[in-house]
Amino acid sequence: MENLESKFKSEVAEMSLDDLPNEDLKDLAHVCGIHTAIKLLQDLNGIHIYIPKDGFKKVIERFIIKNFDGSNAKKLALACNISEVHVYEIVRKEDAKKNVKRAASMQQILL
Repeated sequence: MENLESKFKSEVAEMSLDDLPNEDLKDLAHVCGIHTAIKLLQDLNGIHIYIPKDGFKKVIERFIIKNFDGSNAKKLALACNISEVHVYEIVRKEDAKKNVKRAASMQQILL
């Protein structure tokens, strides 16, 4: 005779979208699969998870800085789903950081 724990695990393995407790988990199951949603229920139950709209911000900035050549802002903007203006803002911000570092290095050399 199976013990109750293994019976419960079998029930969990048979879960469907209708068994998920809320729309957030159902949406997650549609995107990532029901097994991922079940795993989150098992391991992170009670935890609130926020998924920010700008979750790729650091990756986008790094990609833009690494690949910007002065003539490809439009292509980078399309690839990253941002505006061309935003590409130039990222590049200007990085240039400003480099200028501050250069100035600090020059000050140390002169002192």
